[in-house]
Order: sequence, then structure tokens, then C-alpha cells
Amino acid sequence: MADEIKVLVTYDLSGKQTPVKEEMKSRKYWDNWIKEGEDVVNYLPSTTLWKKAAGLTPKKVMQDLQDSVKAVNDKRKPGEKLVIIERAKAVKYTSFDGIPGEPYADE
Repeated sequence: MADEIKVLVTYDLSGKQTPVKEEMKSRKYWDNWIKEGEDVVNYLPSTTLWKKAAGLTPKKVMQDLQDSVKAVNDKRKPGEKLVIIERAKAVKYTSFDGIPGEPYADE
């Protein structure tokens, strides 16, 4: 079995942040985690997600983001603007440090 790879993705969109985030979460992306051996929930910035899977690559994560935006756009009502990815980066990561933060206002 291939090693599980962790990839972090951060992005800015022209709108509809929450529906895109929910679509990504349906693809098993997470916006928080509990560090091994601790009880503290670490919240990522609101448009940053992570995923762990065997064989995962930043390119695959970027494709998931594009597919999620397309899924949200396909559900838009007549007259609603398209959601556009303004910028995005995906990177493999092995360790982290940061400030845990608080739950998001929309939760």
C-alpha cells in the first residue's frame, strides 16, 4: 500500500466560499484537525483545507478544487455570477505550527 500523503490547499474565490468549501468537504477535505496526543482542535484559515490519501498530489487537489467550483457553478440560478478561482496553491506537508483559532462564525 502506498504511503498516505497530506496536501494543504489555500484559495481565493470570486464568491460562494461556503458552497465550494462544503463541496470540497464532501470530497473528504478538512478545515481542522486534532494534533496527535493533544485535545486542541486546530482550525485552518477559512479558505484553506487539507486532505490525506494514498498517492495524493497537489495536482489532484487542484483538480478537486476546480471540479468543486464547477459543481457549484452548475447549480447556480439564472442571473447568478460564475464562481471563479482567483488564486490557489496546493502543497504537500509533513509538519506544521500555528495558532489553533476558534470555530468559524458559520458553524
